[in-house]
Amino acid sequence: MARGFQYAPGASDEVERARQPVVHKADLAALGQSKNAVVREAVASRADIPIGLMATLAHDRTLDVRVALAANSAVTHPVLEHLATDRHIEVVVAVLGNPAADSALVERLAFHKKPAVRAAASARLNEPRPTQAAAPPQRFITRDTPSADGSGAVLRFPDGAEVTRDATPAVPQHPTGTSGF
Repeated sequence: MARGFQYAPGASDEVERARQPVVHKADLAALGQSKNAVVREAVASRADIPIGLMATLAHDRTLDVRVALAANSAVTHPVLEHLATDRHIEVVVAVLGNPAADSALVERLAFHKKPAVRAAASARLNEPRPTQAAAPPQRFITRDTPSADGSGAVLRFPDGAEVTRDATPAVPQHPTGTSGF
């Protein structure tokens, strides 16, 4: 392989192996130690990267490897915290672009000393947050026995509430406070 052409498609067997959809963890560990930075970058961007390899690549000397790792949504929070302290703006901005970065980390980076990082953090904080879907309706458990007043089956909810099928509160079958003796 010619020096300087390690990034060309097909120029490196290791790059092709690192980009395969399924790679054994032992092979990933070996590829993460490669001398070729493009191979390490491909490993850093994988969703199935082992945690130990994340920590190793977070300290990689090549900027593109750290940027790829910072942009990987599978990266753990402690690794993102470490990458957020990187001296290169590109890495910190990639952390801000990562959906796995929590709001506390983004808010902390909004006060970064570099204006580009502050601007990226501000833009992330000003993004409209996805609305949470409405809570699914409560499921109920139907009792086969009729209610105490004979109006039909009682629906019991997980929170303990009981109603009849016509949505009126159920009369308890066993009044509280009475003794069975």
